[in-house]
Amino acid sequence: MKGLLSKAKKEDDKITRLEQTNQTAATKLKEKKMWQSALEKAEGNKVKDNPKLLEKALSVRKKLKVKHAKAWEERKNNVESRMKKKQERRRKNLDDRKQKKQSKKLKFLKKKGRIPD
Repeated sequence: MKGLLSKAKKEDDKITRLEQTNQTAATKLKEKKMWQSALEKAEGNKVKDNPKLLEKALSVRKKLKVKHAKAWEERKNNVESRMKKKQERRRKNLDDRKQKKQSKKLKFLKKKGRIPD
C-alpha cells in the first residue's frame, strides 16, 4: 500500500514538474496515463493510482491495526487476571485443606491424650 502511494505521488510530481517546463509533454504523459488506466480497468484489474484514496485507505488500515492491538491487549489482560484469580483461589483452598488437616490431627492427638489440653 505504501509502495503504491509513493509511486502515485512520484508520478503526480513528475507531471507537475513537466507542466512547468513543457506543457505538451505533460499533456501527453497525462493522456498516456489515462489510457493505461482505462485499459487496465477494461481488463478487469483494479487501478490504484489516486494518492488521496490510497492515503485514506492507509490511514484506515493504521486505525484498524491500532484497534486490533488494543483489543488484543485487553484480551491478554483478561486472561492474566483470570489466571491470577484461579491461582489465588487454588492457593486459598490448599491452605484451607492444610489447616483442616492440622486441626483434625490436633483433635485426634488430644483425644488420645498425647497432647495436653
